[in-house]
Amino acid sequence: MARHNKDDGTRYTWQEIADRFGVENSTVSRIWSGKGLDITWPKKLVDDWLLANIIEPLRSGDTKVQIQKATLRKLEAEADMKELELRELSGELINVAEIEKLLSQYFNSIRQVLRSIPASSYVELFESIDAIELKTRLQEKIDESLEGIGMFKYEYENEINEAVEEDSEDNITTKETESGRVGRE
Repeated sequence: MARHNKDDGTRYTWQEIADRFGVENSTVSRIWSGKGLDITWPKKLVDDWLLANIIEPLRSGDTKVQIQKATLRKLEAEADMKELELRELSGELINVAEIEKLLSQYFNSIRQVLRSIPASSYVELFESIDAIELKTRLQEKIDESLEGIGMFKYEYENEINEAVEEDSEDNITTKETESGRVGRE
């Protein structure tokens, strides 16, 4: 159906309906139109639709039950948010922004390393006798560079593991010293 741009008084606008029901314009234009309301209908047809689809369900429905359901949904949403916060604080969840930042840094470093290979290795690459040797040397340089970048993830884990090993070695030494004293006493 063609939309009538000219307001001849026989049709409602979204804003008129929104003002009439005390709701936002977007509620009428998106939600109610999604349920079947067509703004191009004559006023009588729009009034009938509003009565059947908006007013009658409110009259026949138990508003107390609807309010309780809405309150329950709100409480559940708040509880879910608190649970997510606790899981994030306990380390079970990772903030997406942090992952995005780390991945961005990681892929940026990959790009930089790969782009620097020709500048850092051009002499070696020109020494190649044939295409196969050139390909092999280039693959080796790429592999070396990627292995260097691959340590990005494991550097932190290695530092933690080394710290744990040092602590356990200190504990072993302490136990040996204490047990040595016990045997000598």
